[in-house]
Amino acid sequence: MAFKKFKTDRRLWFWVSLVLFVIPWLLPIIVFKGEVVQPAVFWVRLFHDTSNLDLSGAAYLMCIFHFTLFFGVPAIAIGWIIQFIIVRIRQAKIDKPPDA
Repeated sequence: MAFKKFKTDRRLWFWVSLVLFVIPWLLPIIVFKGEVVQPAVFWVRLFHDTSNLDLSGAAYLMCIFHFTLFFGVPAIAIGWIIQFIIVRIRQAKIDKPPDA
């Protein structure tokens, strides 16, 4: 069995990974003081006013950093896999022999 080489579509990989990264930031999954907060709001609160949170500035920043890594690394990895599947399907359509 010979392996075929496929060229990585970096633009597709970027957009798929970006979508996979942004979706969790819009889901309300974090709870502060009894209220559900979307992670995207963290960035606004970080630069606006952190006095109403129990976390210190460094702990707050570390929370965002870990959340970003927790969703960023899998988004890049899964994005590459999805991009690879799309490239394979495109290449299979190009390489398909014409019907006789």
